[in-house]
Amino acid sequence: MSAFRASAVLRRASGLIFASIATIAQQQRFFGKEDRVFCAAQVSRPPNVRNSTTKRNQDDQFDDDNFGHQNLEDLCLVAGHGHLALSKEVAALIGVPIAHTSVQRFSDGECLVQFNENIRGKDVFVLQSCAYPVNDNVMELLLTVSCARRAGARRVVAVVPYFGYKHHRRAAQISTKHQSRFLASAAIDFAKMLQEMGVDRVIAVDLQRPGQGQEACFFDVTVPLEVVVTMDLLVKHFVDHVPLRNVVVVTPNAECFKKARKFQLELEKGIGQEVKLAAFFPQDTGSGPVKNKEAVELQLVGNNVKIEGADVIIVDDMIDTAGTLSSLSKKLELAGARNVYVAASHGLFTSSSMDLIQNSQVLKKVVVTDSLPLKKNASDKVVQVGIAPMLAGVIQAEYFRWEEDGSKAGVVHGQVTED
Repeated sequence: MSAFRASAVLRRASGLIFASIATIAQQQRFFGKEDRVFCAAQVSRPPNVRNSTTKRNQDDQFDDDNFGHQNLEDLCLVAGHGHLALSKEVAALIGVPIAHTSVQRFSDGECLVQFNENIRGKDVFVLQSCAYPVNDNVMELLLTVSCARRAGARRVVAVVPYFGYKHHRRAAQISTKHQSRFLASAAIDFAKMLQEMGVDRVIAVDLQRPGQGQEACFFDVTVPLEVVVTMDLLVKHFVDHVPLRNVVVVTPNAECFKKARKFQLELEKGIGQEVKLAAFFPQDTGSGPVKNKEAVELQLVGNNVKIEGADVIIVDDMIDTAGTLSSLSKKLELAGARNVYVAASHGLFTSSSMDLIQNSQVLKKVVVTDSLPLKKNASDKVVQVGIAPMLAGVIQAEYFRWEEDGSKAGVVHGQVTED
């Protein structure tokens, strides 16, 4: 009896197995191969991710020629009023139109930002430089990021060519007895505001110490900060347009010493001759900003560096009132400098800076990037080098990097075709 029951159980199990195989075979004949892959991709896709048409080959790799053109419409570039000319140039290089937005200001100065087009599911890049008036442009940037986040943007990236509040990056004394200090920086507050508004990433140009401290430390690890370095652009301008001989690179303070050192090494490669390095340091050992009247008390430090008959290039982070710059130029002129040039990342040119630059006899040229708009009454000695190609390249690389990483993880598929 037990043998008979065992045989019946085996026959029943065999029948179920054959029935399952027949069902699977019918499903495979009913569904095509592409539909099976598409259904699997749809099931594995996490929420809040848009569909996209991506062409893959048998090795599951991207077709670079088709991918960028098909997905470029999801890149949204917003132009802030801090530097409209730079935004238009970046948009033209990328090949996308500037998003339709409206910025209204009430009679009391309040700002209202609105998007006049659908940006849901798009990657929004807000290009806003902290130009004059700084506070108005900072508030416009914050409200634009918040508005984009509430409008359903997939990601919001703040592109800030000039990251504001650089004047507040130094430590301030709070105890005359112990000389204890704290980091008195409003830039950290600016960074926290961007984070609270919901920014996903920040792209800036020539921060004080990229990757080492200062502004780079003000963001959490959840908000990557990418720094575009314009050193090569500045060096290339001097190599191509300025005849130099007996060159000495000078830094006006200790904060820019490493930047001046890199400038010196790159310039040596470009012009094919030795370049000396020197620095101005205050006679006292205290920290804090150097006042213009104290600039003449700075002491030039450098081993075997002769200023007499030399072409001197002052490498600085930014030019504000040009008071220190004018004082250092006079000091170098008294030391026998043949010509004095300036290479700086950001040109604010406030107060009477243009008059000081124009009236200086030894100061021949001031080279800055166009991270900030140049005033109409600018001196003909001031020259701007364009950073739009660099910003356009970084924006495109960031956009396609996200697309490629997401689809490699099986996130964005949509339809799948094979060659």
